Amino acid sequence: MNLGKKIRHMRQVRGLTAVALAKYARVTPGFINQLEYSQTVPSLQTLQRVADVLDVSLAYFLLEESQQPQVVRQRQRQLIHRGHDDSRLWLLSPLPTH
Repeated sequence: MNLGKKIRHMRQVRGLTAVALAKYARVTPGFINQLEYSQTVPSLQTLQRVADVLDVSLAYFLLEESQQPQVVRQRQRQLIHRGHDDSRLWLLSPLPTH
């Protein structure tokens, strides 16, 4: 899902009009329209204000769905090194699929 679609989706989920989102994020309604239809790219500062209004993290807009943070439970962690002094090194992130 691209940035514009994510913003439009979250705005609709929150029950906000484009005009209301624009007012709270301190931008114009035209800018929100251009943003939702991927006709402009916001600054990080502006995107942060939009994220704040929509009550989501900035990372939600910046990361692709496949890159969203993942939790690796203790039982799922892989031991990748056992040192000579019996120390252990555990992989705390998922392995890539390829």
